[in-house]
Amino acid sequence: MYTKIRVFGVVGALVWVGVGSTLSLVPLTLQGLPIAVLLCLTLAGISLSFFMGIKTARQFWAMAHKLQHQTYDWYRQQHPGHVHPRGVNCHSCGNGRIHVRALMGGLYHREHFCTQCGKTLYYSPEAST
Repeated sequence: MYTKIRVFGVVGALVWVGVGSTLSLVPLTLQGLPIAVLLCLTLAGISLSFFMGIKTARQFWAMAHKLQHQTYDWYRQQHPGHVHPRGVNCHSCGNGRIHVRALMGGLYHREHFCTQCGKTLYYSPEAST
């Protein structure tokens, strides 16, 4: 799972590099403009690809960290008063109705969240078949 997120982060960064590179090639089609304008467009394309690539990679690394560390055991240690033999209560509002939804994008994890306030409590891996 962790390698899938790493691959998604790299692919997302490469997409932004491609977008920025395309933008940096636009000045080649605009031959009549001053060199300063062409240089600014090129630098804009390069900086866009660099910063958006880094942003995309950071988002995926943050999600990978959450999925790896924000588990049921973590929730039980952080909020011992909200874990009971009958189930789990929300640490934010105290509600006992916790629902589960699958995370998309090939992450193969589930998100456990409160139905009242919408707070995500923890993540669990999907059962393999």
